[in-house]
Formats: sequence, C-alpha cells, structure tokens
Amino acid sequence: MVANSKVTIRGNTIMGNPSSGVLLFDNVQATVTDNTIASNGVDGIGIGFSGVTNDMVRAEISSNLIQNNRNCGVAADNDAGITITGQSNTITGNRNGQLCGDTSKFPTGFGGGK
Repeated sequence: MVANSKVTIRGNTIMGNPSSGVLLFDNVQATVTDNTIASNGVDGIGIGFSGVTNDMVRAEISSNLIQNNRNCGVAADNDAGITITGQSNTITGNRNGQLCGDTSKFPTGFGGGK
C-alpha cells in the first residue's frame, strides 16, 4: 500500500505472491472484503511490520477466504496505532497459525479462532 492512503480491496483473488498477499502499514486506512487470499509466501495479510515505530493502520477486514499461506493467515504487529475491525473471515490451513502477532487486536467474530 502507498503511505498515507485510503484503499478498498474487494472481490479479488490474491495468490502466489513471494511475500504477503496484502501488506498494510505506514498510515493506511484499508477495507479488505470479499477476497480470496491464498498460497502467499509469507502472510495472507500482514498489518504493521514496516520498521516504523507506532505504525498507524486502520483496517476493516471482513468476509474473506484466507488460506494456505506459508506463515500466518493474518498477522498484526504490536504498534499502538493499529486498529482492526471486521468479521466473518474464513481463515484456515495457514502453516504457522491463523492469527499471529498481537492477537488482542482482532475483534470477536473476526474468524480464525476469534
């Protein structure tokens, strides 16, 4: 994502990337909905992890199929500025876990065990 941007990612198949399928960082507001995010080289969705202290990310993530990624389904850095909302994601079969990192940031009903 481009720094200081607002983006909607909807209705896509995001597969086979050598890194994360979607990476959100550096003051981004994102809506990620109704996508298939699968078989990527790191996480399906990575939030934060940019090396920026207190990364600011607002992410609404709903109704996605997130599966079979090499690391985690969705991973969140512990930066205080990260806010995650959303629900009804199907998150399965990711090698190192469905939700990783600061899992307290994921709301109830998010999916992947939350």
